[in-house]
Amino acid sequence: MTVASAIKARTPVPVRRALRRVERRVRPVTTAVTAPVRRHVLRTVIRDLTAQRPRIPTARQARRLAWGWDNPRAAANVDYVRAVAWLAGRSDGPILECGSGLTTVVLAVYASQPVVSLESDPGWHRRIRTLLDDIGLAADGLHLAPVEQHDGFEWYRVPSGLPERFALVVCDGPPGLGREGGRVGLLPVMHDRLTPGCLVLVDAHMQQAETFALTTWQDEYGLEPARRFGTALALRVPG
Repeated sequence: MTVASAIKARTPVPVRRALRRVERRVRPVTTAVTAPVRRHVLRTVIRDLTAQRPRIPTARQARRLAWGWDNPRAAANVDYVRAVAWLAGRSDGPILECGSGLTTVVLAVYASQPVVSLESDPGWHRRIRTLLDDIGLAADGLHLAPVEQHDGFEWYRVPSGLPERFALVVCDGPPGLGREGGRVGLLPVMHDRLTPGCLVLVDAHMQQAETFALTTWQDEYGLEPARRFGTALALRVPG
C-alpha cells in the first residue's frame, strides 16, 4: 500500500466527500490559471523539437509535452509519445492516426510522409484543429470521421480522398471496447490499404483493455509483435 492510499484509507468518508466537493469547485479556477502556462510550455517544447529533428523527444521533453497538453493519460504514455516520433520520422509511406491528441502534434512535427488523422468527436476535432493552427502546425490531414456501423462492429466512417496505402498506423481510437466497438475495426476496414510490413502502434492501455482487438488482429490477420518501445508495442502486418 502506498502512503497516499494509506492516508486515504484512514480519512473518514465525510471528510473525503467534502474534499472532493472542494476539488470540483477549485478545478475550473486552477485550469484557467494554469492554461496559459501549459500552452507556453507546449509551444516551447515543440519549437525545440522542430529545431532538433530528427532526434526523438527525450523522456523529459515527452513529459513536458504531456504536461503542456494537460492530459493525465498522455502523461502516463511517455513511451508511446516517443515511439510515435521515432516511427513517424522513419515511415516510408503515408501514416494513419486513429484518434487525435498529443500524438497528432508529435506527428505534425516528426512525420516525413503525409498524415491522416481520424477523429470521431466534433468538439475534440475543433479543439485539436484550433490548437494546431495556434502553434503553427499543419492541420490539413485532420478529418472529422463519425463512428458508424460496419459489418457487425462500429468504426470510423472512412473519408474519401485518402492515400491508397498506409505504411504506419498510430492506433488510439475510436473509443469503445469488445466485439462491436473500439479499435478492433481497424483491420476489417483498412486491411487492404495497409502495406505489407505496415506497423500498427498501440499503447499500454490498449494492450490491457482491448485484448479482444489484439487477439482478432493476430488470429485473423496474422499481425505479429515487431518491436517494443517500453510500454508501447508495434505490430507488423504480414507480407
